[in-house]
Amino acid sequence: MVDEGADKSDLIASYYTGQTYFVETGCGRAAETLQRVEERELFDHAFSIEVDHFNYLMGLENTWRLNNVTLIHSGSEYLSMFLDFWKEEPCLFCLDAHSTDPNAYTPIREELAAIFYQPWGHTILIDDARLFDEWPAWPDLSWVLAEAEANGFDHEVKDDVIRLVPR
Repeated sequence: MVDEGADKSDLIASYYTGQTYFVETGCGRAAETLQRVEERELFDHAFSIEVDHFNYLMGLENTWRLNNVTLIHSGSEYLSMFLDFWKEEPCLFCLDAHSTDPNAYTPIREELAAIFYQPWGHTILIDDARLFDEWPAWPDLSWVLAEAEANGFDHEVKDDVIRLVPR
């Protein structure tokens, strides 16, 4: 989500405003971030959603000792089904909806639609901002920002991260 060597948990902490839950997509390589999030004791619980079976198993192996972390093996395009867990609570979302293939499908539209549908003032961080205008299967960055504005979010793009904060 940020340049290599940088601490993703610092970015997460900088957008923490009392949210109860932390939700991220792509857990396979996120064990260190999840551990640091837990150590900071910012959230009551962290959820990580991973579609790839191998990455999900890696995530389980690397996070099984963490008390307030739940891994979900599913595609993030089904995020709306899981939002019932976080009903009536603002969450901090970190979306990492990409593969290594620039022509591969990304569920970012569905993820954002599910989050925007909720009235709870979620904060959203989306990594790899540069890919929105480079990869053919992805929506344009202008689309993401227009959708955010239409749904009551202010936005900032900095350090390859799109930040969407409720007004």
